[in-house]
Amino acid sequence: MIEKQKKKDFEEVVTATVSLFAILKSMNIHDHTGEWLQFLHWDLKMDEKQKQARLLMDKIIQQIQKHNGQISARLIYSRVVYELLAKAIWFPGDYPDFSESARQEIKILFEYAATRNIDIPLAYLIVQNQSKKFGLITIYNMTNEDYETEWWKRVVAIARNSEVVRAYARVNCVGDLENSLQDSRMIVADMLIFLRAIGFPITIKNQHQFGILNEYSSILALPSRIDTPKENHRLEYPVNLSTSIGPGGFSYELEKVLLSQINAGSLDQLQKIIEEDYLILQRKVASENLKLSEFFLAV
Repeated sequence: MIEKQKKKDFEEVVTATVSLFAILKSMNIHDHTGEWLQFLHWDLKMDEKQKQARLLMDKIIQQIQKHNGQISARLIYSRVVYELLAKAIWFPGDYPDFSESARQEIKILFEYAATRNIDIPLAYLIVQNQSKKFGLITIYNMTNEDYETEWWKRVVAIARNSEVVRAYARVNCVGDLENSLQDSRMIVADMLIFLRAIGFPITIKNQHQFGILNEYSSILALPSRIDTPKENHRLEYPVNLSTSIGPGGFSYELEKVLLSQINAGSLDQLQKIIEEDYLILQRKVASENLKLSEFFLAV
């Protein structure tokens, strides 16, 4: 039944693409830059013909993403609008059968799948050996080879202190670049939430944190302005300005400081639960526009 519906939706997308092509050609605009097609994805003032075209484009996006969650709207716009429609209008000789060209392109978008590793720099966290797997991420200590890369130059420019970032989290993500980048940050952030949950005692004290680079400020100073006190005995010199510097900065060692707070059996069980259920929960909360932490609070 699902496959039958997918074929039906596929044919509707092909038909919509051909109809969209006809509308755009009828506008008789010859602008090879493609800027005149921006109304198909930007909220611009449109005439009736443009509105018809935009409705078709929105339908194409919706139907493709309905059957392929790995592909972002950005990539669909790029492929359909600028790699297919714009070129077919500007170079008609290269597209003698536009309907077949549209069918080939839509088939690719329905079938597109990708996986990639993404490395996320971490602040104030290291591992005992070279790497440690936790949940859906593997945490690696930085190596001399990492320090020679352009990536490290960007990392240290943001961190402003090479000692802040001594490790990174590697996560394998599915989907195109936009979806992968978005999911990688979400997954790493959630895994770090789990780590804090098992590694930190519940406390109201000001506590130094680890996290994704720039997730927590590395500048912990807090300047305060102080009024003259009303006191029955003056025991100290009155101060108008003071800056507290927080608990200080250091790197947590993953195994000794955090994972040691939970026994090996429970840790194995947690690892199994995350590997089996996390991605299912992630898709559910994404469809309901929640954060994973909010989902756990709700259940």
